Amino acid sequence: MQDTRTRILSAAIREICQHGWKVPIEAIAKAAKVDPITVYRHFTDREALLREVMHEASRRNPLIAYLKATLRSKPVPPLHQVMCGMTEVITGSSADLYRLIYHASLNRPDVLAYWDADPDRPHVLTLLAEYVNRLRAQKMLSAALGPDESAAKQLHGMIMGSFDRNVLFEGCENADADPVNAMRHLCLAIEHIP
Repeated sequence: MQDTRTRILSAAIREICQHGWKVPIEAIAKAAKVDPITVYRHFTDREALLREVMHEASRRNPLIAYLKATLRSKPVPPLHQVMCGMTEVITGSSADLYRLIYHASLNRPDVLAYWDADPDRPHVLTLLAEYVNRLRAQKMLSAALGPDESAAKQLHGMIMGSFDRNVLFEGCENADADPVNAMRHLCLAIEHIP
């Protein structure tokens, strides 16, 4: 069984994803099946809870685990395979984390800045840049995408675009019928750029 602190953090992540950053502590406590005072026993104040929510969500981020596993592969898989896997993760198991980031960017730039500056947080762009570097070493990625860091940002932008269309604006006309297949087609086209 989860300890109380973990239950509170999990409930806070779910509640913020569903209701935004202004969700009352009482709602988080109710979702965690604890009294509001218990929340304050574990977190000194609301701000401490919100910062810890971002830290905990980052720690649980399946996208980071996916990229680390990809980098352990020798050789690394082709671009379309990795980007399809990332699309599957970000529109599925990582969706809540990226909803948190999205809501923070709109409503709590202070919490977002704290999260972004967290030295313990693994960074997707760093892992993507390493992946791009390895792809290039394997002669599997065109120089047309630019230097490794620039290419990593472009790939991250593609993933975030898929998240926007298929998670934030799910059901809208911009959403892909099959996000993974849409990413596959785009990446196969990129892989054939000389």
